[in-house]
Amino acid sequence: YATLSGTSMAAPHVAGSAALLLSASLANPGLCDTITINGSCDPDEVQAKLQSSATDLGAAGRDNLYGWGLVNAFLATQ
Repeated sequence: YATLSGTSMAAPHVAGSAALLLSASLANPGLCDTITINGSCDPDEVQAKLQSSATDLGAAGRDNLYGWGLVNAFLATQ
């Protein structure tokens, strides 16, 4: 076991959360306001949903240490 951190660890978690959100938007078209031609959320809306649902860990809002915070895939897909 090891403790790892940084963008190389955050990127796969955010990518997976984005994929879950896109999948959820296909099953529930009302989840997103802007739908693409393939029926899923618009990329800008995916980003906004992930940022707004993240658990803020540092200073309020985006900061240099934690970015937008801890991704919360469950909340983003509600």
